[in-house]
Amino acid sequence: MSGGYTLAYGCRQHSCSEKGAVVRDSSGRVVRAGLISFKCVERKCEPHQTLTIFKNASSIDDPVRDADLDGAIKEWAEGHVPGIETEIEVLR
Repeated sequence: MSGGYTLAYGCRQHSCSEKGAVVRDSSGRVVRAGLISFKCVERKCEPHQTLTIFKNASSIDDPVRDADLDGAIKEWAEGHVPGIETEIEVLR
């Protein structure tokens, strides 16, 4: 990634259909996280995977950088699950 950012990712042991990724800045601070999972409510899970992007409210002050960081997570997820549904959670 450009700008000193790095992307690290992995999958859940024995269930690589569930994956996670983080984007870190040059100081090692996590600025984005993504989770590919099957959303479950009351023990009933969706049949398709969803990408959830997590970001801090304080990290969205630059709209261009914000879109680039979200895009990096989305591109990673699309490489594993083309057309994946995406939701964004802003952490306060």
